[in-house]
This record gives sequence, C-alpha cells and structure tokens, in this order.
Amino acid sequence: SKFNKTDNEYLRTIIQGVFRMKSKGFGRYHIDDNNLLNRTERIRNLLAWKRFNQNRYINSLPTLDSLKLRKLELRSLLVNAKTNGDIKRQDSLYELINSTKRFTKETYPNLNLLTDKPFAVETLQSTLKPNTLILKYLILDEDIVIYTINSNTVSIEVKPWQTKEKTALRAFTNAVKNQKYDIAQADQLANILLPELPLDSEHIIINPDGELYGLPFELLTVEGRYLIELSKLSYT
Repeated sequence: SKFNKTDNEYLRTIIQGVFRMKSKGFGRYHIDDNNLLNRTERIRNLLAWKRFNQNRYINSLPTLDSLKLRKLELRSLLVNAKTNGDIKRQDSLYELINSTKRFTKETYPNLNLLTDKPFAVETLQSTLKPNTLILKYLILDEDIVIYTINSNTVSIEVKPWQTKEKTALRAFTNAVKNQKYDIAQADQLANILLPELPLDSEHIIINPDGELYGLPFELLTVEGRYLIELSKLSYT
C-alpha cells in the first residue's frame, strides 16, 4: 500500500488515547510501556519506508526497483525448486539471492535501516554506555510524550502540548534566530521539555519530533547552566 500521511495521524491519535487511558488507571498492566514504544517505532519505520520509497529521488532510481523485482523472482523460483525437490537448483538460487543481497548492501548501505530491522528498545539499551541518556519526543494532538532511556530503564512522561507550550517554543526559537537570547524563555522551555536529568549524564542523545527539530537544545538551561555545559549532545 502507498504512504498516506493520514496513517501517521491515526497512529498518533491511537497513542494519545492509550496514554490517556493509562493515566486514568485503565490498561496499566495490559499495555507495557516498552512494548508500546517498540510497536509504535516499528509502525513509524514502516511508514517512513513507504514515504521514502515513493519520493522523487527513489522513483528516479530504476536500479532499486529492478533489485526488488529480482528478489521476488528469485524467491518465487526457490519455492518452486523446493516444491520439486531440486536440491541443485536450490543451491544455485540461494547463491543468486545472497549475491543480490550483497550488491544491494554495497549500493544502498543504509537501506536496511528502514526495511530490515524492527525497533526494540531493549536492543538499543544494550548498546548504550552507562552514562549515556536518550531523550525521545513524540508530539501528539494536545500532549507531548518524553521518553528517557538509559542502559537500564525506560521512563515516560506525558505533558500538555497546547497553545501555551507551542507559543513558548516559537518565541524561544525566533529569539535565538534573531540573536536575542532570553534566559527566562530558555528556563521556561526547559521546564516543559527536559525531565530531571541524572547528574552523571555525560552524553545526551536527542531524538526530536515535529517542530522540535528546529530547537537548539544546547541553549536550554538547567539550574542556570546551558545544557551543553552539562553534557555532550547529539541528535538522531
């Protein structure tokens, strides 16, 4: 099926409904937070892949389409060979499939990031150093979800994201663009967007969403100090 931005809106509406339900005490033990995050990211990855596959750049790359068609044809032939018990032909087809995979990986090295790897927060945690922290944001209709992920735990905060908060974000980013930095605005936005950070956080990885992509988190303040003074920052 083709990418439809309505699918993305439906997903966010569903997630917001789940969090609101949990906040009222329903489904707290039936919908595990980690499982919800994993399922959400897998769906978002699929939607991103569908959108990526339809954009103009990919549509101008006939090689990728021919590789997809070749994989389908080879797998179809492999099924027939297995059905007929033709071992020699199976071996030959396996070699062709593997060589196609190698060629695809060499030609499009980042393709598997969207197509082959389902998201699992537990796998992500296993790669994190003890003093590394991920702040992941998901903007919903009237709320913002803030995931704090380290090597051991995943914690979630759901905060209002309405006119007041959106206005604070726009005011701060516009002030920074116009070289009129306001520490009061930085404090206000930090109170909205930053959870309580462990004192030993040496590296914070920011995974923004929506309008937060335009926010320089480095300039938010924690107890009068810029965030960049407290920790190394990266974005993903």
